[in-house]
Amino acid sequence: MFTTKRGQKGFTLIELLVVIAIIAILAAILFPVFARARKAAQRTSCLNNLKQIGTAINMYMQDWDNRYPIASGFIPGYGLSTIWNTTSWPAGTVAGTQTFPQAIQMYVKNQKIFFCPAVGSDGTWVTPGGTYTLSAGSYAYNVFCWYGGSNYKGIAGKPEDICERPADAPIVWDAVSGYATSGSTEGQLAHDDTINVLYADAHTKNVSLNPTDFTGDHFWRKMTTITVNNEPKSIPMGAVGWVY
Repeated sequence: MFTTKRGQKGFTLIELLVVIAIIAILAAILFPVFARARKAAQRTSCLNNLKQIGTAINMYMQDWDNRYPIASGFIPGYGLSTIWNTTSWPAGTVAGTQTFPQAIQMYVKNQKIFFCPAVGSDGTWVTPGGTYTLSAGSYAYNVFCWYGGSNYKGIAGKPEDICERPADAPIVWDAVSGYATSGSTEGQLAHDDTINVLYADAHTKNVSLNPTDFTGDHFWRKMTTITVNNEPKSIPMGAVGWVY
């Protein structure tokens, strides 16, 4: 038979409300910290994916006379739905009928590396600019190296010496790195205000961007200024290192 001590008091309503308020305050403080830690882990894992992709590209090139993979890739000015487009190739460029992941898949052990950890298991990528379903992978292959107007360098199937400065030349990057909507001036970026980039020399880097520094087009068409022979030169971000 259960007994209780007389005079023993439980929590008052005010005390319960105070405890609830404290828990709510702690949650408000800790949840953003956990969210930031999760995003930081995703960025790091994404960089590791790109490093493995860079290794796979090098292995492909060793087997194919030091030539870049023949595959479909990023088309400047197109949306995510046509990143792996295999029909709209500019004249004079070489491209394959396979996607970039298909071209190098034999050199990787895990097909999941073609998807940024920020992408859902079903290929859904939710960004401030919209929600996208990516079936072939979430990274863009810089197959054209657009450098203004109708000018494309076209690296697919080309020898490695086509790249003039490998340490500066982006070859693969987070696909979500362009405009949110047509005519918008606010970009959609993979990792808050950053995207991850793999360069032609196989090193990777998390690049900080200004999401409001867009003019209704893809980030890699955005012009930037570099120095060539001590003279400033305007060039699209996607062509840096490839064209001078």
